[in-house]
Amino acid sequence: MAGLIKAPSGSLAVALRLAAFPVRERQTQRIPALRAVRLAADPDGLSVTATTFDGTITIRLQAPAEGEVAVPLEPLAALVRHFPAEAEITITSDDRAASVTCGRSEFRLPVFPVPDLPGRHVLGEETGHVELDAKNARDLFARPAFAAASNASRPYLRGIFLHSASDNLVAVAADGFRFCRITTPAMTTLSTDRSLIIPSEMVKTIDRLLANTRGNVTLCRSDRLFAVEGTGFTLTTTRIDAIYPDYKRWISCEGPNVVTTSRAGLGESLARFAAAADPQTRPGRGEGKRRCGRHKRRP
Repeated sequence: MAGLIKAPSGSLAVALRLAAFPVRERQTQRIPALRAVRLAADPDGLSVTATTFDGTITIRLQAPAEGEVAVPLEPLAALVRHFPAEAEITITSDDRAASVTCGRSEFRLPVFPVPDLPGRHVLGEETGHVELDAKNARDLFARPAFAAASNASRPYLRGIFLHSASDNLVAVAADGFRFCRITTPAMTTLSTDRSLIIPSEMVKTIDRLLANTRGNVTLCRSDRLFAVEGTGFTLTTTRIDAIYPDYKRWISCEGPNVVTTSRAGLGESLARFAAAADPQTRPGRGEGKRRCGRHKRRP
């Protein structure tokens, strides 16, 4: 295994930050290669790839590269981000170690044999495909995420459910107490069943990838996997192996009492109420009303 990589420090630091997957320490103790990042020559320049049991992220850079090398991601990321953004980083490697140089500085990192790296996730035959504006795509993952369940008792609720409805793509999250549904127009169909559930850990990673993305992104699914592709990156992830409940039963039927109000005004009103509420106390029936009354009294 040998490689020669050259890239600006700032661009490489961003790529390594985006490629970082949350990995449990117990997993890396058993399989150290889960800590690795693979730097390899790519038709477009340089690819930076990280793989865990749950998914694969590839970040693409326009930088000269020959061969490939796999090194620990966290030490390389920590090292690179402390160089000036415009400085050129050169990484050379052999079968024993990788040398990271910048100007008169040189550091050595251990290498992982590329054949020992976890197998990358490959989407395979698509069963659904949709193209969205990056902001709309980010809203589908970021906005309902607060309502996803965090406990393991109902694993099918520990993520975001995506499905197509008429000419829309819908994202749903619920934890038994909260429920959120976000809808955005979509010209094609991504999924028509209730099996496309993206784990919350991957939702956070997708949100990070889409945070500064411009233009369009593509969402794809196959029988087993889900993928998000945008300018300069691809993420392929496993899904929660479950069927999402029929959430439409949780939505109240239309009633005679309907209020239409300003979203900004309602948000400010709720913020004022939260500012005056005692965070240590959970009001019982009627208690919240008495407290508000006390706040309004003049001294």
